[in-house]
Amino acid sequence: MTIELKAKIEEELKAINNKLKSQADSIDISELSDHTYEECKNLYKQIQYYIDDKNLLNELSAVVEKKKTEKYPELLKPTYYSEIDSLDISDSEKIRLDKAVRWNVRSYLNENNIKKMTHPLSVDDLEMLKSIGIVEKKYNFRCKSCGSSCDIISESNLEKYKRFWDLIELEKQKKITSEQLDELDQLDKDGFYEIYLCCMDEDECDEVEITNEKELLDYMRNVEVVYKVVKSPDLTYEKL
Repeated sequence: MTIELKAKIEEELKAINNKLKSQADSIDISELSDHTYEECKNLYKQIQYYIDDKNLLNELSAVVEKKKTEKYPELLKPTYYSEIDSLDISDSEKIRLDKAVRWNVRSYLNENNIKKMTHPLSVDDLEMLKSIGIVEKKYNFRCKSCGSSCDIISESNLEKYKRFWDLIELEKQKKITSEQLDELDQLDKDGFYEIYLCCMDEDECDEVEITNEKELLDYMRNVEVVYKVVKSPDLTYEKL
C-alpha cells in the first residue's frame, strides 16, 4: 500500500509540475502592468525555473527591474559603487559599469577575458575604475619555464620596488638627501628591495631575483597585466 501511495503521489506531483510549466510558459506579461514591484518579484521567484522560453524569462525579468526602478528611482544612478557617479560619462554608461563591476567582483580581469564576461568591460573601463579606487592594476609574474603564476604584485607596490632601486642609485652616486635616505630605509624594512619569484606549480623551475629596473624590464615579457576589484559593493538595493 505504501509503495502504491508513493507512486500515486509522484504521478500527481509530476502532473502538477507539468501544469505549472505550461502556465508559466503562457504567462501574459502585459497583465503585470497593474501589479506592484513586490508582487512581480515574488511571481518571478516562484516561476522562473518553470519557464523554458528564455526570451519570456528575460521579458519577465525586465518587468521586475522596471518596477523596482519605478519604486526606487535611486537605481537610475550607480548604487553598488556610488563613486562611479563622479565619472564624466553618460548615466547609462555609469549604470553599465556599476553592474559590470558588481558581477565581476571576484575575478582577475585581463584583455583576454574581459569581453567574454556576462557583463563585459574594456581596458579603458578598468582604467577609469582604477582612477576612482574601485579597481587596482596588478602584474602577474609568470614562470619563464612553464608559464605558471609566480606572484601577483599591485601597481602601487611595483612602484615601491622601482623607487627603492632609484634611491639605491642616488646613494651610490652620493646624491641622496637625508629625507630620501629615511625613505630608502623604510622601503628596505618593508621588503621592497627585491622581487623574489618562485614557481607555484613546478619544483624544477628556477627561482628568480629581480634587483633593479633593467632586470625587471627584461622580465616584463613574462608579466601579464591584470585588474582586480578591491572595493566591496553596496548591496543595499540588491536586497530589496
